[in-house]
Amino acid sequence: MKELTVSEAQAARSEGIAQVAAGADPNWASDAYDFIAEYAKTHPDVFCDDLWEAGLEMPREPRALGPVMLKASRDGLISPSGNYRPSVHSKMGVKSVWKSNVYPTS
Repeated sequence: MKELTVSEAQAARSEGIAQVAAGADPNWASDAYDFIAEYAKTHPDVFCDDLWEAGLEMPREPRALGPVMLKASRDGLISPSGNYRPSVHSKMGVKSVWKSNVYPTS
């Protein structure tokens, strides 16, 4: 298997995210975004498994959460914390822990 360059790997990642986002139910994506926005107001950290456990409805393709998390990051609701945890919903694959930017700090 050919080793990808960094730019090729980034392009492949972006393409994969776009494919998952395109296949997601737009109503679910909107509801998930709203759920994340509310969750981030009451939790200093936002992690995918914690969202599922808090009641976020799981779509037929759980990877659809990735593009929603990225949108929440672009919109300033959350940002990368630099921490990672294994996800039980991704066969213990390591996922980002996001920091809430709307959680009250004092």
